[in-house]
Amino acid sequence: MDICLLKISPLLGTGLAPSQVGKSTFMTRRIVLLLAFAVLIPCVAMAGGVSYTTSGTFSNPNLFPITFIGTSVTDFVGGNLPFGQFDLSRWSLDDCHHCRNSWRGSEIFTLQITETSPVSATVDLVGKIFGHVNRNGRADLTLMFTTATVTIGSTVYTVPFMHRINLGMRSLNGNVDPSALPEPSAKFLLGLGALGLMGLATVSRKMISA
Repeated sequence: MDICLLKISPLLGTGLAPSQVGKSTFMTRRIVLLLAFAVLIPCVAMAGGVSYTTSGTFSNPNLFPITFIGTSVTDFVGGNLPFGQFDLSRWSLDDCHHCRNSWRGSEIFTLQITETSPVSATVDLVGKIFGHVNRNGRADLTLMFTTATVTIGSTVYTVPFMHRINLGMRSLNGNVDPSALPEPSAKFLLGLGALGLMGLATVSRKMISA
């Protein structure tokens, strides 16, 4: 009799019959799984970054010995980075036959941003570039944009209103800020998360009524 009492004493401590203990354990495991399902699915829906490419064009390509080298970015989560780089080695300095000692003037520069994910669209940032490039290779150019911010979907692209271009500053730096709003394609995953919460609520009610 003492042996039997020792075997069933753990159950006596819980106040539940063996069948009830097994049912309670099963319900607990189900709650844990449903809770993990409900929490992780929305996180998956919010995952991912923005992918895009950049390019630049000049209204008068023969005015300055300069070109723009764009960039390609994949799954960027946001922050500061270069949109591309200006190259002042397009021509040899000896090619400056019509400009005496330097290239001088002004022209329009267009920065084109093409987003491929999460939205497929293209926008332009237009600015005026002016100054001079000397025959000795020294440059003093200023780029002023008419607007510094454009938006594609929920992603905001920002460049400085004024940018200097010389031997030490050739990168066009900016900022990319993907919004925290979920992508349209993630609505299905968010719906699954909601179903998981509904299942969790149902199981909880059953345990309370048991």
